[in-house]
Amino acid sequence: MAGGERELCVHGTTLDRDRGLKIRREHQVGCGRRPADRTEPCAARHDMVHVSVGPRPRDALLDDEPPLRLALGHGLRRSLRRLERPERGVELGDPRRGEELGHGRGSYWRDASGPTRCPAYAHPVPASARRATGVPPSLAEVGRRAEVRVVELLDAEIDRWGAVDPDLEEPLAALRALVLAGGKRLRPAFCHWAYVGAGGAPDSSEVVDAGAALELLHTFALVHDDIMDGSDRRRGLSSIHTHFVALHAARGWRAEGRRFGEGAAILIGDLAFVYADVLFGETRSDARRIFDELRVELCVGQYLDLVGTASGSSDPTQAARIERYKSGKYTVERPMHLGAALAGRLDELGPTLSAVGLPLGEAFQLRDDLLGVFGDASVIGKPVGDDLREGKLTPLVAVAAGRVGAEGTALLARLGQPDLTDAEVAALQELLITTGARDDIETTIERLVAESLTALLVAPITHEAREALEELGSYVAWRDH
Repeated sequence: MAGGERELCVHGTTLDRDRGLKIRREHQVGCGRRPADRTEPCAARHDMVHVSVGPRPRDALLDDEPPLRLALGHGLRRSLRRLERPERGVELGDPRRGEELGHGRGSYWRDASGPTRCPAYAHPVPASARRATGVPPSLAEVGRRAEVRVVELLDAEIDRWGAVDPDLEEPLAALRALVLAGGKRLRPAFCHWAYVGAGGAPDSSEVVDAGAALELLHTFALVHDDIMDGSDRRRGLSSIHTHFVALHAARGWRAEGRRFGEGAAILIGDLAFVYADVLFGETRSDARRIFDELRVELCVGQYLDLVGTASGSSDPTQAARIERYKSGKYTVERPMHLGAALAGRLDELGPTLSAVGLPLGEAFQLRDDLLGVFGDASVIGKPVGDDLREGKLTPLVAVAAGRVGAEGTALLARLGQPDLTDAEVAALQELLITTGARDDIETTIERLVAESLTALLVAPITHEAREALEELGSYVAWRDH
């Protein structure tokens, strides 16, 4: 194996009752060996999975868990079956090495000729098995609690500052309306279930406040993101800066309406950022450190996004880094770290939660990219094709850029042009399909979710949390908004 990579052995055991034997097939990730069958006398009447970690150089983002033997839970058994391929064993990893991680991930299929790296699935997962059927219970109730806490705070602030000056009600009411207009509440949910998984009480007010803080931090990012991208719609409403441009015009105020609208939106985003800190409050030092790092990473990712758009880059490595820091880490990995820190188990669970959260966060953002180009505007709450009009550097675009000829290159050069027409958006959508870029991203999402679920299987957390995080994983990867 390459230095610094982890060797993961998965032993799937089935029963041959006629012969009184267990037949165990061993798969070793990353080592390029053929599966090996072993037989031994039956000792149990249920299937078992034995996951063991082989020796390798220590990696700061990977844990040193001892071998673990367990029976698969019903939910994880169901999810892993979604990702099976007929008559093939599966190794989960990634051929791309991430310099921020120091380890690789890849996807390999084994057939009669031995291990092969496959860029696309030979047997696609049925669409019915991949589609999210709605908001899972593990998300709905946690999201509701976070929303209630945010609205309680904003209602009190509207009353407090409205008594000082009625004009101050407008910005706070706009912030409240944006929070109530929608949103998936994913960050509070990942924080909550990591907290519960680490042994925290499900009804703790501390984790509710932390989740509400994450939701307001996300709202801050959305408001500022819409200004930077020039987006007019968010969650089915006028974006905050667009709303205040219209307010300026309706009241016949002087000076430039655009500057007023953007200035008001910047301040409203700043209020959301400050209120997030108010809700987070005084807490453990390691939880504060994670919360601070999450905010820094978010801003770093946003700047990388600006650079990628302005430079017109099609570099896939740059695109992946933007995805990770702008959204992936702060949507899944860091909220889970925060939950573990609040429960006092960050040092123990941090590496394991990274192994679950990093690939799942990347899958989340890749789905976001696909929805931004191919989704239903009435469902996602903003115009489809905005990312193309803004010239966003995404892995979807980077894959297509590496495959097109002269005509396709000329069309991709139109990305980010303010006069990009609807016909050109449609042509770009077709290009992303015909180059195979969309299919490649779908395949990558499946691989990343499988990797995340594999790590979740051995995570030393409560059964309830494991099942909830599995539901969340499927939802973020195959949602429709």
